[in-house]
Amino acid sequence: MYFYTSYHDTLLFKEETLPVLLENEAENNLLIASILKYEYTHLEDHVMGTVKSEKGEIQAIIGKVTPYSLCIYAKEDTKCQEVLSFLAKIMVERQIAFQGIVGNEHLIDVFSTFYSIYQNVRPRVRMYLNVYKLTELIPLVKAKGRLRPITYEDLYFLPYWLRDFQKDCHFPTSTLMQNFRAIEHIIKHQFAYIWEDDHPVSIAAKGRQFMNGCAVC
Repeated sequence: MYFYTSYHDTLLFKEETLPVLLENEAENNLLIASILKYEYTHLEDHVMGTVKSEKGEIQAIIGKVTPYSLCIYAKEDTKCQEVLSFLAKIMVERQIAFQGIVGNEHLIDVFSTFYSIYQNVRPRVRMYLNVYKLTELIPLVKAKGRLRPITYEDLYFLPYWLRDFQKDCHFPTSTLMQNFRAIEHIIKHQFAYIWEDDHPVSIAAKGRQFMNGCAVC
């Protein structure tokens, strides 16, 4: 038998779920980053929930901050299908709305199968994402060129660069004005850099912060 718990206290949710998620920090980085970012924030549309066994052990975790997708974690063991079937049924019964799901490919496939049956909808894969964990650094070899922060002088080309990047990666495309504002936000908060070798070659940005590292995009 399983029990679903819905949380309104972000600190309690963090206290109960973070130790479980940190067992695989790289794979669970979206949930972890969300918990750390919003731990002192009261959000009306924030979905936080766990599925626990009769012994009180966490079997699955869900989290969503509107308008982002629902993040799912579940223990991959022999009871995984039972747990995700229970979770899917709870979400249908309680009308917990979400526009998309993010998580381990196998877990998402299992959850989507049950949810689509209970809700009578057809799931569709939007994209596949890979997570790479950096475990060792090779000796640094200095490359030609230099790394520098993005500045307002880059606004003449970066909105176009971002548009082409979205097309190449099959992401939803933004308008040039939306890209312009996104680049202005990046410049204001200084979290992205350009590598240039006579001319701009590549761009990198600091992403989500979690306990023992951060995402680099």
